Amino acid sequence: MSWEAIIPKGIGILPCAGSTPEGEASRLAARIVADELCRGKTSVLSLSLLLCKNNNELAFIENSPVVVVDGCDRKCGYHTIEKLGHLADEVIVVSEIAKNDGMENLTVEAIDVLSHKVAEKISMKVDEIIRRVAEDRRTKPSIV
Repeated sequence: MSWEAIIPKGIGILPCAGSTPEGEASRLAARIVADELCRGKTSVLSLSLLLCKNNNELAFIENSPVVVVDGCDRKCGYHTIEKLGHLADEVIVVSEIAKNDGMENLTVEAIDVLSHKVAEKISMKVDEIIRRVAEDRRTKPSIV
């Protein structure tokens, strides 16, 4: 069974909307994933539209898996999804990746490098979600 049959609308990627370098890296990473690494499997969502309760964005998070890519430990995307009554399937925090890689001064070049590292992590999470959902579909329901 193809992933399209399991997750027809694909997997949502919700990047940070903040103006920090980490927020910029999250948005760049989301585009790299949607346009290159997982083309056709993902859609980039808008935190601003979710906060405005846009019907299309709300319908997407209600019916499809979502990877939240927060820029910092405030986790605005994660908390927004939660306040809307949903849970993110995966959460990535860019500032933690930068810190773990010793990237303290985020220049334009460093943001580019960081965004590619984050994109790789998002891509791995997308593949994990597809495997998890496929496995759930193969599991026989318990009969009560």
